[in-house]
Amino acid sequence: MSTPRSSHTVDVLDGRIYVVGGGDGKEWFCSSEVFCPRKGKWSLIADMRTRRWKCGLCVLKGHLYAIGGMDGKSAGFWGQPLRSVERYFPATDEWAEVAPMTTPRFGCSCVAYQGRIYVSGGFGTGKRGREVLETVEVYDPERDEWTQAPPMKEMSGFVGGVLVRFIRFENATHSDLAQK
Repeated sequence: MSTPRSSHTVDVLDGRIYVVGGGDGKEWFCSSEVFCPRKGKWSLIADMRTRRWKCGLCVLKGHLYAIGGMDGKSAGFWGQPLRSVERYFPATDEWAEVAPMTTPRFGCSCVAYQGRIYVSGGFGTGKRGREVLETVEVYDPERDEWTQAPPMKEMSGFVGGVLVRFIRFENATHSDLAQK
């Protein structure tokens, strides 16, 4: 990367690796970068509108979504969890704000599934100050709105998520599956 960073998030879009936010130990970043494996080169892309540390990052319908995170005065100082969400347009190299989440959070999991983004867990603020969350919310890009989903059974912070497609083979033997 052209900018050393930690506490950033990474996702892949159209065969390129995108890295957003994080920090360098002195400050939190709004900067983002992309790696093109074909060229073997990192390039800076447009800055996000908000500095984001430990945000969620998700790909949906050809766009990146930087979700929540934390913005502080400088690295080493905890700021407030963010509700804000930004969508990246690769064709124009621009970030734009979309509807904010209902719950501010950082260190959360996010996945895209059936045209929506699901965000779960992470850290937020509550009655006792900073809290680990069990809440789940869903973003609908067509309506540009977030709705609450049933909560997880357990609280989970600094969590990662991945969507696994399960394929069920009825009446298949081991040798049948090996040939597929």
